[in-house]
Amino acid sequence: MTRSSFTDRQWARIAGLCYLLIIILGGYAEVFVRQNLHVTGNHTATGNRIMENLFVYKLGFVADLLGQVIEIPCVVILYHLFRQVNRPLAAMALLFVIIQTAVVSANLMEQVKPLFILRGPISDSPLPFAVQSTFTQAWLDAQEVGYGIGLVFFGFYGLIIGWLVYHSDRMPKWIGVL
Repeated sequence: MTRSSFTDRQWARIAGLCYLLIIILGGYAEVFVRQNLHVTGNHTATGNRIMENLFVYKLGFVADLLGQVIEIPCVVILYHLFRQVNRPLAAMALLFVIIQTAVVSANLMEQVKPLFILRGPISDSPLPFAVQSTFTQAWLDAQEVGYGIGLVFFGFYGLIIGWLVYHSDRMPKWIGVL
């Protein structure tokens, strides 16, 4: 078995860069896409905003998906770094975040469904745009709930990683507490 040519410090920096990208991509998708296009209490206005900003809406989906893809190497690197502290807990953290990533990634389908009704073959149906927009909002609401389910797994991951950081001799304990 060959050893990696990267030092633990370099791996940590790569993981940090991955997390920075995940935060930027997720922040863009949430703040500049979903929150910007959603009109509270007005499904038709939400549907219109999505249609008027279709490229931005699709870019938000790509940002979310790319963030989930980047998450996998990031958490594998963290497993590599923290397995020396406690291998079973590091493996459990890895499992929790992989489940979270799978749930959130599968849940992204709810974000794609509005495109089928607003731009796809259903958009030519006799359903009024107000009804199509109501379905759109229902799928977006389901996506929000599914994301919340994924966050439950991420919460357990965060607790375990916090414990591992706290008990690591390589990082300040206050970071683990945060």
